[in-house]
Amino acid sequence: MKRKGMWMFGLFLVFMLTVARAPAAPVPDTGQTTCYDEGGNVITCPSPGQAFYGQDANYTINPPSYTKLDGMVRDNVTGLIWEVKQNKDGTKNYDNPHDADNTYTWYDPDPATNGKSFGYYVRAVRSEQ
Repeated sequence: MKRKGMWMFGLFLVFMLTVARAPAAPVPDTGQTTCYDEGGNVITCPSPGQAFYGQDANYTINPPSYTKLDGMVRDNVTGLIWEVKQNKDGTKNYDNPHDADNTYTWYDPDPATNGKSFGYYVRAVRSEQ
C-alpha cells in the first residue's frame, strides 16, 4: 500500500510540474477608459493614492492588437484566429457556413453531460473588416 501511495504521489508531482511550466496565454486589455465614483458617476481617472484609484481604466495591459489575414483576423495578444463572417443581408443560408445571418443551437437532454442546460443559443456575428 505504501508503494502504491508513493507511485501516485510521484505521478501527481510530475503532473503538477508539467502544468506549472505550461505557458499561459496573455489576456487582452478590456479597453475600459472611463472611471466612476461610488454613485456610478463618471469622474476623471484618479492617480495613485487618490480615492477610487485602481479601477480598470487606470491600467492598460496587453492592449488589443489585430492582424487581418485572408478571410480571418488574428488576435495578436492571445494568438487566436477568428473567422470573418460575410455581411448580414437578412437571409439565412446554411449552405454557406460564412453567412452572418445563420444561427446555431445544440441540444443535449442528458443532465450528466449538458451542464444543467438543455441547449445553448449561438449567433454568428460579423467581424469588422
